[in-house]
Amino acid sequence: MIRVMSRSARVLFFAATLTVGCSQMPDGTCEVRLELTPASVSPNGTPSRVRVRATSARGTIGTGTVRLSAPAGEFESSTLTLDAFGTAETTYRCVNGASTECTGTVTLTATWDDAGTLCRGSTATTFSTASSQTSGCKFGTARSLATSSTLDLFGSVVYFNGGQPLPAGSYRVRYVDGCFRYGANQGWTVHGYADGRSTWFVVAETRTNKLVVPPGNVGFMLGNGGFANFEDCVNASRAVGPRDFQHPGGRVGVWLEDEVYSDNSPGENGRNPSWELSTVDCQP
Repeated sequence: MIRVMSRSARVLFFAATLTVGCSQMPDGTCEVRLELTPASVSPNGTPSRVRVRATSARGTIGTGTVRLSAPAGEFESSTLTLDAFGTAETTYRCVNGASTECTGTVTLTATWDDAGTLCRGSTATTFSTASSQTSGCKFGTARSLATSSTLDLFGSVVYFNGGQPLPAGSYRVRYVDGCFRYGANQGWTVHGYADGRSTWFVVAETRTNKLVVPPGNVGFMLGNGGFANFEDCVNASRAVGPRDFQHPGGRVGVWLEDEVYSDNSPGENGRNPSWELSTVDCQP
C-alpha cells in the first residue's frame, strides 16, 4: 500500500522467535522457536537438522505436537512430539536435487498444553539455501517469497548467499527479474517513490541498516510510472543499471519498506522483484 506517512514492518527470520496466537491464555501469549542448524539448507539433498522449541511467554515448557510443512522440500517427520524440555528435532531435505537454489516457506502449526491451558497457533517464515553463492565473487539472488496468501512475507528480509555473512567491502547489486503491485488497482512496478518511501532496500543484517536502493522501475500509478503489462515493467527495470555500495560486514539482504503489505499483489507466476549480488570487480 502506498501512503504518505512513516513506514513500519514486521520482519521474520528463519532462525528467530515466531509468536503464535493462543486460546485461553490470560497470562500472556505462547511462543514457538523454529531453529535450523545450519542456518541454510543444502540444495543437493543433504539433510539439515531442524530444532523446534515451544514455550509460553512466562517461560513454561510446552508439551504436545508440532506440525511442519514446506513446499520446496520435505521433512523426515512432519509431526513432532515435544519432549520434557519442550523441544523436538527432525531433518529437512531440499527436493530440488542438484538445483542451484532451493527457497520456500515453512509453515509451522503447534498445539500444546501449557500448565493446563490448551494453546494453538500457526505462523510461517521463509528460508533459502547456501547454494545461492554461485562463485567466488557472485553471491546469488534474493527474491521475496510472498504469495497472495502470505503477503506479510513482503515484510521479511530475504538474504543473499544463503543467509551466510559476507566480509566488509564494496559490492554491486543488479536487477534480475520480477515486479509486483503496491495496490490491486495500481500498475506493475518495483519502487513506489524515488525518495525512499514504499521502496525496496539492500540491508545489512536487519531492516534498520539500509545500504542502498537496488535498481528497478520507480512509480506505481498507471500511466505515471506503473505499467499495465507485467513484462513492460520487467523490461523497464532491466534497463536500470546496477548499484554499488559499501557493506560493513555480515549478512546482506533485500527488504521492502511499505506501510501495509496486505493489499499488495505478488508478481505473475511468483516473479516478485529479484536481484543478484556480487563484488564490484566480478566479471560476468
